[in-house]
This record gives sequence, structure tokens and C-alpha cells, in this order.
Amino acid sequence: MKTQVNQIDFRGQIIYVGIDVHKNSWKVAILWRGELIKVFSQLPEPQILARHLKKHYPGAQFHCGYEAGFCGFWIQEQFASLGINCEVLHAADIPTNDKERRQKTDARDCRKIAGCLANPLTQSIHIPSKQLQHDRSVVRARTKISRDHTRVRNRINSHIHFYGLPLEMPAYWSRRHVDSLWQWAEQEGDTALALMLEELELLRSLNTKALRQLRLLAKQEAYIRFVKHLTSIPGMGLVHSMCFLTEIGDVRRFKTLDQLCSMIGLIPTTNASGEKQGVGRITKRGKARVKNVIIEAAWVAVRCDQQLARTFEHLCQRMKKNQAIIRIAKKLVNRIRTVLLQDRPYVHMV
Repeated sequence: MKTQVNQIDFRGQIIYVGIDVHKNSWKVAILWRGELIKVFSQLPEPQILARHLKKHYPGAQFHCGYEAGFCGFWIQEQFASLGINCEVLHAADIPTNDKERRQKTDARDCRKIAGCLANPLTQSIHIPSKQLQHDRSVVRARTKISRDHTRVRNRINSHIHFYGLPLEMPAYWSRRHVDSLWQWAEQEGDTALALMLEELELLRSLNTKALRQLRLLAKQEAYIRFVKHLTSIPGMGLVHSMCFLTEIGDVRRFKTLDQLCSMIGLIPTTNASGEKQGVGRITKRGKARVKNVIIEAAWVAVRCDQQLARTFEHLCQRMKKNQAIIRIAKKLVNRIRTVLLQDRPYVHMV
């Protein structure tokens, strides 16, 4: 089989390479002229696959692809440095029939990826720059630390309620309140409470450090002007603005507001057929981090912006508040898109 393939002239030919990526191995499918010519396993290194392709299919143009997942974009970046085109596909965009869903194997997965690459209608996901990926990781790390900090406080609350301890639990955890908890744990010998308080102190320190790094990042030349524009919008703070800028990137790549809202996940699911027009809840697909931040900012905006407050009250007359706030969030995205495209702060309207 190898001798026959090596004798074929591949100059000007396009070979599609589907890769099912795993931590310890890759499953690779090679598609040429609509036919599967090879499926094999290899070590998870782009250089090995690049040497194999250039050796056995000299002169061909290679079009590789893999599903977005735990491995990020470093595989695509290394293939690009080797002169090989590589795309990252959304897992939900890869067609799967019932048999493939019930009998899932790595060989089937890589064959499906190769078939999607050969389909001209397949759209790959946007690859952010290396610097944007690093900035995004800073914002995500701060969010994770903040959530862990909240979880530890909830565990301490649960511990106090479980044992019925005579301790007051205010909404705001001041330094004095934490010191009183430490004093109780030392006097009563509550080892479990002391351990949770020690974890709380560590996370509080990390949260402060992460927030400081986020503020320094927001003062960089790439963000300082846009952060100033976004924070002029009611409801949008520093954390909200940096999350949007690092997760979405350049809004100019979205031609319309609907495309941007679709990317975020602020569009409803639809089930239309003939005369029937069914509209359901908002789609689960999208950037959940941005969607959560925008909805959180929308709740703040309806309390401090008169125009949005009136719109929210009018919507609440015919739908639930949780449904009305999605409409407000979409209006907020429209404001964000406008100030970024026009490169100017938001002008308040009464």
C-alpha cells in the first residue's frame, strides 16, 4: 500500500488530515479525493505528523484539523510554524449519526473530522493571538479564585449552621469578623473551622493579587482606551469590561449585532417548520463566561439607568424578570458594540 501511494504525484493535490487529540496519543485519518486512504495512531507531537505527511505525500497541500478542547491552540500554532494549514473545529459542528453516537471510537472521530475539513461549508472557530490568550488566562484565573473564595465562605457558613455555633454571619465579611472566627476556633479547638479559615486567608490574598494584576493589565495600551469606553456604560465595571475584551477580542469581526449575540449565547433556540414558529429558551451554545458577565451587568444597569429601567418594567408586564433581563442584556451588548466600533465613550440619554 505504501509503495503504491509513494508513486502517486501529489503536486497540487489537497489532503485532509483529521486528528482526534488525546493526552497520550493521536488518532489520525487521511482523506484524499473523497476516499479514506489511511488511519493510524501516533505520539501527540505535530512534528512527527508533519514529517510523515511530507515524506509519504510529497508536494501535496495539507489541511489538518482537530476539535477544540483541553489542548487549546498550541497544536494549531505549531502546525502553522511548520507551514501546514490547521483549523480548530467546534465539536458541536461535526455531524454525527445515531450509529456513531452509540458506537463512538477514536477512528470514527478522526474520520469525521477529516470529512468536515473536506466540506467547504464547515466553519472553523476563531484563533486568538498568543498575547490575547495569555491576557484571557489572567482574567479567567481571577474569576476562578474569586469563586473559590466564595465557596470557602459558604462552607464556613454551613459549618456554623450545622453545629449551631453562636456566631453572627454578616453579609460582608470584614477583617474584624474573620478575626472573631479565628478567636472562636482557637478557644473551642475547632480544627475544621481553623483549616477553612486558613484556606480563606490564602484565597483572599490570591484574590487581591489577581485583582491587582487585572488592573495592571487594564492599563496596558491594548486595553486602556477600550476599558474607559466600556466602563462609561451603566452596569459595566472593570472586571466585566476586561472579561468581554479578552474573551471576544475584536468586535469588528462580527458584521451584525445578531452575530455577536450568537457568539455570546444571547439568542433563543428556534424550532420553525412551515407555519409553526417555535421559540424557546436562550441557547446553551456560546461563551458562558461572557454571557454570565453581561447578564450580571444588566441587573446592575436596570438599577442605575433610567432608560433601561423603563424598558425592563415594560417587559416585566408580559414576561418573567429572568426573561426580561435577557432582552436588557442584548441591549447592553448593542451599547458595548457601538462604543467599541465608534471608539468613543457612552453618552447617557434620559
